[in-house]
Amino acid sequence: CNWYGIKCQTDINNDNNNNRIIWIDLANNGLKSDNVVDVDNIDNVKTSSCIVNEIWLLNNHLEVLWMPSNPLLGGTLPSWIGDMTSLQSLSLFDTGLLGTIPVGLYDLTHLNALRLYGNHLGGTIATDIQKLNKNLSWLWLHGNKLEGSIPHQIGTLTKLEGLTLHQNQFENKQTSFYVPHAICSLRELNLNLLWTDCTSTTGTNDPDDLHCDCCTRCFIENTN
Repeated sequence: CNWYGIKCQTDINNDNNNNRIIWIDLANNGLKSDNVVDVDNIDNVKTSSCIVNEIWLLNNHLEVLWMPSNPLLGGTLPSWIGDMTSLQSLSLFDTGLLGTIPVGLYDLTHLNALRLYGNHLGGTIATDIQKLNKNLSWLWLHGNKLEGSIPHQIGTLTKLEGLTLHQNQFENKQTSFYVPHAICSLRELNLNLLWTDCTSTTGTNDPDDLHCDCCTRCFIENTN
């Protein structure tokens, strides 16, 4: 198992003591999709998976999948991502990732870190995100096009240490309940980093006029 970016582990349950792939790290490797999609005109474009389907064959033992910082790697998250039940860390930030977050992703209950920031993801964060409450410590979703309300079910992720939601298109940015109280309550547990958009209603950057008292960093959006 001497491939670049690949780590293996001996399968002690196999009579032949074969190696099995547990780690794929292809960060910043110039990966490129077959079709480079115009992100300003994606509504009528059919895109394929950003992850080759053959990786699904590793679904019983792959623990780490890192393919970030490949800006020409376009496509969507495949629906079969939920079959990668051993996955502990998924990083696809700063790529050309499109589409929405598939509901199957919330079945990855062993996930410790999910980093999808700096992409073109739209749609909403499903309430099923509460299914990740056993292990998830890092959830970085900033710099996308996510919509709807920030679900209060994120507040059930009691092991969260870092959460970034800024630079999206969430609703209620001008209200005091933009960041649900359940999420703010995590600051009393393990959440040390909470970054969100914080709207200034006066059009100034006065930190006393922001709507998120529990955030550790605010990305100010003036409404005037």
